[in-house]
Amino acid sequence: MGLVENMSDKITPNTFKRKCEIRDSEKHTSKIRVPYLGYIPLDPAVPKYSDRGLPIVLAELSSIFASALNTIIWAIASQITVAALKS
Repeated sequence: MGLVENMSDKITPNTFKRKCEIRDSEKHTSKIRVPYLGYIPLDPAVPKYSDRGLPIVLAELSSIFASALNTIIWAIASQITVAALKS
């Protein structure tokens, strides 16, 4: 379907802002001919909720992490729709 960059940004603990660490894959997707679907940030809150058995996307619906996953889901849905229209 495409490229998803895992742990590409770090979310700062107190400000909840993204601090760009890597994010180079978007440039390279044209070379390998796959669409760039998005990135999943490295969020320090993930282990906290995982230890409780609660996914962060349910615990913090408006978090940067949940937003990034939502973006990827929409990108995948878009790719599926395009593929269905072509067939």
